[in-house]
Amino acid sequence: MGLGAKAVRSMSLATLVLGLPKSAWPQVQEKAAAPVSQIENQIKQHPNSSNLYVELGLAFWHENDYAHAFEAFQHAVKLGPSSAQAHNWLGAALMQQGDFPGAITEFKKAVALNAKYARAYTNLGSATAKSGDVAGAVVFFQKALSLEPSNLAAHLNLGIALRGNGDAKSALVHLRLVARQEPNNANAQYLLGQTLQQNGNLSEAIETFEYLLKIDPEFREGYYALGVALKQQAASLQKSRQPSPSPADDLFKRGQQAAARGELKEAEQLLIEAVDKDSSYAEAQNLLGFILGQQGDLTSALVHLERAVTLRPRLADAHYNFGVALWYSGSKARSAAELQEAARLDPGAGPTYAFLGTALREKGELNEARRNLQCAIALMPAVSSNYVDLGIVYLRSGELDRAIGQLEAGINVPAPSGPAPDWNGAAGELRKVLATKPDNAEAHNVLGVLLGRKGASTKEVLAEFREAVRVRPDFAEAHNNMGLVLAQDNDEKAAITEFREALRISPDYADAHANLGAVLTTTDSEEAVHELEQAVALAPGFLKARFNLAIAYGENANYPSGRPGLCAN
Repeated sequence: MGLGAKAVRSMSLATLVLGLPKSAWPQVQEKAAAPVSQIENQIKQHPNSSNLYVELGLAFWHENDYAHAFEAFQHAVKLGPSSAQAHNWLGAALMQQGDFPGAITEFKKAVALNAKYARAYTNLGSATAKSGDVAGAVVFFQKALSLEPSNLAAHLNLGIALRGNGDAKSALVHLRLVARQEPNNANAQYLLGQTLQQNGNLSEAIETFEYLLKIDPEFREGYYALGVALKQQAASLQKSRQPSPSPADDLFKRGQQAAARGELKEAEQLLIEAVDKDSSYAEAQNLLGFILGQQGDLTSALVHLERAVTLRPRLADAHYNFGVALWYSGSKARSAAELQEAARLDPGAGPTYAFLGTALREKGELNEARRNLQCAIALMPAVSSNYVDLGIVYLRSGELDRAIGQLEAGINVPAPSGPAPDWNGAAGELRKVLATKPDNAEAHNVLGVLLGRKGASTKEVLAEFREAVRVRPDFAEAHNNMGLVLAQDNDEKAAITEFREALRISPDYADAHANLGAVLTTTDSEEAVHELEQAVALAPGFLKARFNLAIAYGENANYPSGRPGLCAN
């Protein structure tokens, strides 16, 4: 199946988009806002009330309608020029627009009108920091805390400012307080971890990043930060791994070379000679054990690997290989202990965390499995199997939304590397969940993709996408995915219907424009060009859309020479 050179883009789910953690920003939530309509009715009765316009602005802000919030705060200041609250909120609206000088002016008016307005001082500090005057911001945050010692926003922003000013030690005092008071505040945990890392507290930084990913598994920057911290810790623990001079050095090196060429029998013979010549050569024992294990001789492998860890207890690779061999021989408890020791000795070894995570998952130790798989992702973000394995952990833990997030991430890894993901296992676990929660459209959509990845029949895959749109008819992504399967099954008419429906629901859906254009290339090149141009306009870096657009130009007599500029840099 497929469309050859004009192939529709490979079936995929939308890549998770995770916002960057915000640092210093206005403290805006003073109280829950009433509905806009309710406040507008009150304003009709009291049209000159500055306070009501502040409330109206807050109601719009709560709905993310910042333009109308700005207008309401402007009107509040016009009606109440001596209202510190009105100036504060107008400053917050200006800051949201990126007008930091304007925001500073309004915040200064607010604190001039009310010298005890702690939140306005916090916001003044934020705007000052955003303007580049970090030292000045510190003064305003300190003033806010002198007025309101329990103001967590001021503590958080003061911590950020102190760190930016080079005083990581003082910053930690404030960031630790916020993280302790708000343990589920992912941004606070992230900032604390970064500052600990900057201050050289690697172990505590790693624990903080691990906790962050426990409370928010989709915090992408947390994975990157954890990976960096683990590698730094590994470098600080690393000692030379070069073996002591041995009379078997030449045999060992030749064995390594043979193994690298894939000539395992030759490598085995050379390494047997090496350990016969020097039985205390831990590296040779380790490599021999590994090669024997690769050839299925677990009994002999275990003998040499145990000898290696006995001879050189700090050889992380030997503990890892011994742990893997123990797992496959059925000694799961001992296996986990060896793998944990390997991770302790070399915190930067991603494969160790990955294997340990799946091993602990199969033992039912789901929380530790999660932690180790997140470490694996942090160190090896391009290995899609880690995300899928973590998704299975969340499915078994009953956390469906988090599972879907990880499965989507695994599906969308660009240019994935490493072992093949366990699509079959993930699909099986997702089916179990859907048996009790059949009306989750996102789960059906992801299951359809997983089934496609594992090579299920078109009928089986389509059934899941159809169930997704039955549960949620406006699910553009599921319509698009259904169109992909139909196109690959050469049912182009039905595929076009699904792509059009996806675009009716979501007109700016670049993938659906690209897929519709690709299918239309041979039947309606004019419309194909239009759809593919739309896709490229929406996603300029979409290489497959550009490639198919070049083909569409070639199929259309109106573009005999094609168009320039179709190859993305």
